[in-house]
Amino acid sequence: MDRDCSVVSYTEQPEEPNKENRIMARIPRGKHKHVNLTVLWEHHKEIARRLLLGERQFEICKSLSVSPSWLSIITTSPAFIKYLDSLRARTEVGMKDVRAEITAGAKDSVTVLRSLLKSSNEQIQAKVAMDFLDRDGYAPAKVMQVQSTTVHLTAERLEQLKSKRAEMLQQSQMTIAI
Repeated sequence: MDRDCSVVSYTEQPEEPNKENRIMARIPRGKHKHVNLTVLWEHHKEIARRLLLGERQFEICKSLSVSPSWLSIITTSPAFIKYLDSLRARTEVGMKDVRAEITAGAKDSVTVLRSLLKSSNEQIQAKVAMDFLDRDGYAPAKVMQVQSTTVHLTAERLEQLKSKRAEMLQQSQMTIAI
């Protein structure tokens, strides 16, 4: 293999039973900035799966020991983009099913909680009532922070502060009157 190119394709299924149809796409280095892939190998599909899971491109480059420029060529290829979009569509369909199940389960859960509110056990009633209030935005304070400062003043300093405050109040009243 020539050192100036990277192989980026794979062997397809033969069109004829006894004939192997090899499609090899090479990405030239140097002069050619943009080359489109026509077929994806398994490692290209792995890159798509990692991107879909939220892994960043630099992390993928590091873990697969590939250069950022090589990964950029792969990820901007129309075949790769089409494959990534198809993966996203399949994932979204699966998520819709999960969301529907959660919604149905939530309705049943509310029914159960309402029946527990009528329970004879007061502790259960209190807990369920607190959960309802919490979900509606009336949660109890979780952290209370109190700060206190202790100041020791002499009688003379206290009198100075009182007179200064009185002067400030007098000045503010004069300002309002003008």
